[in-house]
Amino acid sequence: MKSLKTKLISFIVVSILFLSAILGLIAYVQGKSLILKEKEQSMHQLANEIRQVVELKIEKEILALESIADIYFDDISWEEKVAIFEDESDRLDYRYFGYSDIEGNLTIFNNEKTSFNISNEKFFQNAIGGQPTYSYVIDRETGNHNLVIGLPIIENEAIQALLVGYKDGDILSQIVEQVKFGETGYAYIGNKEGTAIAHPNRDLVINEFNPVRDVANNPELKSLALVIQEMIDSE
Repeated sequence: MKSLKTKLISFIVVSILFLSAILGLIAYVQGKSLILKEKEQSMHQLANEIRQVVELKIEKEILALESIADIYFDDISWEEKVAIFEDESDRLDYRYFGYSDIEGNLTIFNNEKTSFNISNEKFFQNAIGGQPTYSYVIDRETGNHNLVIGLPIIENEAIQALLVGYKDGDILSQIVEQVKFGETGYAYIGNKEGTAIAHPNRDLVINEFNPVRDVANNPELKSLALVIQEMIDSE
């Protein structure tokens, strides 16, 4: 899982926002740099702890997919595979599973054989290289926010297909909403562009809140945008 961990860190940015500090502390703590430094150290420590929790959760999901991946090779009917994967979706709390060929043509395990192409998705491009990976994907047709896991299926030392699992993306928000920093602080997870993919306020996730982007129309976000941009640049 070591290489998986590297991919996770490169994709995710964890931002710990203690609002009283971020929005006002810089002007307030002149002559109190030690306090600021201690808060920054605590912030980064907490960010790393959240990152580790997320990574462990993803690794657990990868192991779950590995346990059912060989069904791809079973000599059984499509209907039987659908029944198995629908049961596994319920057991593992996934929306659905599908298999993708190496060209990115994904077929969902349902009676309709719903198909679409995922070759442009980041998780596919990483997984087809041989490493389990994940991405946060918004389904523009349904509005669903999904945590998508891609697992290469390897036989005879070659990738034959990918097992792809779609899980409710709210699982990440459930992690960060448990995080507290002081009396007013909270955490959220953003992607490399700064867009919130996990937040205690689910509306901000649904509306794709991005301080780095939105600051152009909302100057009040300037301090927050600078902090987020600094974290992105440091990854």
